[in-house]
Amino acid sequence: MAAAGLLAAAGMATVVVSTAPWLALIGFLVAGLGLALTAPIAFSAGARVAGVPAGHGIAAVTTVSYLGFLAGPPFIGLLADATSLRASLAGVALLCLVSAAMSRRLP
Repeated sequence: MAAAGLLAAAGMATVVVSTAPWLALIGFLVAGLGLALTAPIAFSAGARVAGVPAGHGIAAVTTVSYLGFLAGPPFIGLLADATSLRASLAGVALLCLVSAAMSRRLP
C-alpha cells in the first residue's frame, strides 16, 4: 500500500510540474496505476479488521470509496477554482502521500 501511494503521488507530482501535455499524460498514467493498486488492498484490509465481520468491513470500505468517488472531483474543481488546477492537483498528490504514510496502520 505504501508503494502504491508513493507511485500515485509521484505520478500526480509529475502532472503538477509538467509543462508538456505528453508528460502530464504519463503522470496521470502512473498515478492511475498507483491508485488502482490501492483498491484491492483496501478491500482486503477491510475484511480483516479484528472484531468486525468481513462483510461489514468491506461495506465500510465501499462506502468511503463511493464518498471519495462522488465528492472528490467536485472538491478538486472547487479548490482549482479558488486557487489553480496545479494547486488542487498538488493537494491530490499530498493525499496520496498521506495514504502511503497511513498504510502502516492497515491490519
